[in-house]
Amino acid sequence: MDNTSTSIRVTKNYLYHSEFIEMRDGVRLASDIFLPKNMRAPVPAILFLTRYVRTFEPKRILGFVGPIFGQVKKKEVAHYTKNGYAVVIVDVRGTGASYGTRKMEFSPQEVEDGKDILDWITQQSWSNGAVGTTGISYLGTTAEFILVNQHPALKACVVRSNIFDLYGDMIVPGGVRQGKFVEVWRDTTKSLDTNDFGYINPVLKLISRGPKMIGNPKEKKTVYDAAKEEHLENFDIFKGIFNIQFRDDIDPEVGMPVDTFSLHHYADKIAASKTPILRIGGWYDGGLANSVLKGFQLTENTHLAKIGPWDHGPAQNVSPFVRSNKLDYEVLDDIMAFFDKFLKEGSSEKPVEKKLQYYTFGAEVWKETNIWPPKNIVNQAWKLSKDHQLILDGSVKAFEYEHLINSNLGTGGGARWNSLTIKYRYKRKIAYTDRHIKAKQMINFMSEPLTESLTITGHPTVSIEVKSDATDLQLFAYLEEQLPNGKVRYITEGMIRGIHRKHYDENPFLLPIPYRTFAKADAQVWEKDTWYEIHFDLFAVSYQLQKGSRIKLGFAGADIDHFHHLDEQNSNPEKFHIRTDPMQVSVLNLPVEV
Repeated sequence: MDNTSTSIRVTKNYLYHSEFIEMRDGVRLASDIFLPKNMRAPVPAILFLTRYVRTFEPKRILGFVGPIFGQVKKKEVAHYTKNGYAVVIVDVRGTGASYGTRKMEFSPQEVEDGKDILDWITQQSWSNGAVGTTGISYLGTTAEFILVNQHPALKACVVRSNIFDLYGDMIVPGGVRQGKFVEVWRDTTKSLDTNDFGYINPVLKLISRGPKMIGNPKEKKTVYDAAKEEHLENFDIFKGIFNIQFRDDIDPEVGMPVDTFSLHHYADKIAASKTPILRIGGWYDGGLANSVLKGFQLTENTHLAKIGPWDHGPAQNVSPFVRSNKLDYEVLDDIMAFFDKFLKEGSSEKPVEKKLQYYTFGAEVWKETNIWPPKNIVNQAWKLSKDHQLILDGSVKAFEYEHLINSNLGTGGGARWNSLTIKYRYKRKIAYTDRHIKAKQMINFMSEPLTESLTITGHPTVSIEVKSDATDLQLFAYLEEQLPNGKVRYITEGMIRGIHRKHYDENPFLLPIPYRTFAKADAQVWEKDTWYEIHFDLFAVSYQLQKGSRIKLGFAGADIDHFHHLDEQNSNPEKFHIRTDPMQVSVLNLPVEV
């Protein structure tokens, strides 16, 4: 059977065609190849490995010139080909028009496919043997996973909003199941796998016949139907998360723990590849700013990391201090400069000087550091005190406060978690516009007005004494700024499940936060009406509070919009207590720039 679907087509921006790439086990993966229009010599290639269908087959609409682009945008493909690169987009195993079945996302089998794809690219007449990888979200994660193969052709890697720690930064942050997102994501991928695009986009359903098919005109549909039949056996990740409570739980259908499918598990191999990495992420991109920092810390081949005032993608500027959410960052310029340096100019023998560029909300400025956290950070211990106070200096008064949990309390459709996928974003902008209203449904502690501005950069942490009226607790903490007019601005948040409270001082991610393994052996019994000391971190951020504002710390027992309630029998609490006493002071620790 012919692996090429069509002869080369010519457009304004590039030449393109589609063909199957055969893997070591005979499974064929569908690919689109875009070449510079006036190519006179072999060129370097940019590779995308996608879970979301590389391109779509248009219906026979008068005047329409295909293909219909998916997650990888036409603008980006045209940008690379215009600048002298080939672009290869591949449907990963078990997706799009590719054959195969998915036993899990980011499987070792899928990672190994990357090596076969790189081998194939370097054998093509249009290839000069140099390849770069990039992508957003899932595609950004596969772009880094391919480094595990340590393939000599792979010369540069640019990851955007990728997942370095699948358990800790995405599925179960703080040990709390982010089931709402996983369900939406499962429904999205299922609709793609079954060629039912109505769930994703009714317009796409009207104009597209499905993934761009491969084969001669007479056999295209037969070929695609055979591939789609194999997709019906794909793993159901939403069903699977209910089998995962601990990092080392083994899903009975998968046979491996979740870390097997996580980049951090392969950090040594990624670093050993020596492939230069550029990491791009946003402070309010779900929990993925922490993924940028973990990757920066654990891989010496990360040349540059950037964390901006962005959501997932990045797609928008989500700083609460700007009027427009329009993205004012030419991301393709940074990517192009990085690829040109390593794919065209060649890598330097000089030692890598790692850099982290980060944006500070409030000050609305960019800063740069060679280490994380930056050298100019000191810890401020703001103590929780009677009368709902946060005190930096002075004596603390003992208190005990009871809080009735509102199980329907959520952070809304404009929360950082909603940025992770379009179907989950049910407000246009990632913004926390009603926090002064939400505050009434939480237990809050507040500082006096600040006498000067205060810049927090890093990972705030909380150490508190808490008890609940059940056999477990999910606790959410929100760090916020209360303005002189009473309005409240969100800064960051963190969460922890009571049974996961055991922590260690030495952090293998090399971050200045309490480390917990989330392993079954480290789980601790949580008894009703028993006081426990908990230390946990909030997601990293850089934020400047204004003079005259107050620091606000709020606690809640639920975020119904994003996280599942506890599902064990009789473990959902109705209330919890927080206290400070002469033996143990509850504290908010802030990493402050000086």
